[in-house]
Amino acid sequence: MAAFVISVVVNMTTVAAVDTAVKNINTGQGTPAAVTGKIGQPVKDGSFTFVVHSVKCGITTSGGSLPSKPQGEFCAVSVSVTNHGTKAQTFDALEVKGFIAGSKYEADAGASAMANPNTFLTSINPGNAINAIVLIDVPVGKQLDTVELHDSLFSTGTSVSVK
Repeated sequence: MAAFVISVVVNMTTVAAVDTAVKNINTGQGTPAAVTGKIGQPVKDGSFTFVVHSVKCGITTSGGSLPSKPQGEFCAVSVSVTNHGTKAQTFDALEVKGFIAGSKYEADAGASAMANPNTFLTSINPGNAINAIVLIDVPVGKQLDTVELHDSLFSTGTSVSVK
């Protein structure tokens, strides 16, 4: 009986810790990962090397065969992603975040998929690279300060100053 009670307590504690970690990952703290580069410079996170080539805001549609419209307007982040690891890994637009004055903005995965369907959840083999446009929905007239890039949901990430 004592082993059962201990098992239940350990399971409840584990579930609570995982739930808190997932909430922190999903909500963030309103501050991007440490800035390690600027537009045009390679930055690394996990198995990926990223280069943000440009950021253009003020876009009113994703384009593509089924265009998406933003709540405000899209900022298009042009990024190349190279896998410098030893196994294939998937690039997900949702692992790109934008920041404006401490507020975090998520990528619109559906709109990003419409903007470039060949990079939606693309598996990149070691040594290979892709180019992608990631669309982030921001308020009208706003410009991103920083773009945060992750190789996966659980990575620490890296940020690029885009001002």
